[in-house]
Amino acid sequence: METFVQNGKRLAHTNATSTTIASGDVVLLTNRIGVAVADIAASEAGEVEVEGVHTLAKTAGEAWTLGQQLYWDASALSATSTSGANAHAGYAAAIADSADTTGPVKLNV
Repeated sequence: METFVQNGKRLAHTNATSTTIASGDVVLLTNRIGVAVADIAASEAGEVEVEGVHTLAKTAGEAWTLGQQLYWDASALSATSTSGANAHAGYAAAIADSADTTGPVKLNV
């Protein structure tokens, strides 16, 4: 197939910051998120995963239901059910209690 480029599970990302993005860190991709596959040094390129289920930091006090839409709060560095100006993250891949500090997020769907 002449139009095929890649499977799309991972995308190239250039770290435009002056610090290293650590493996597993959430990376903002305009209005979506990805998760760094490996460390990405400042001004270097690396891969971010944009599919799959990842355990991410969760906003304290929120309970999630399976399939609930989630967003990334870049200020609090946590997934939240509040959309507002937050980037789309995906949906809850399982329930999470309000006391949980992390939760499973199915990325970007």
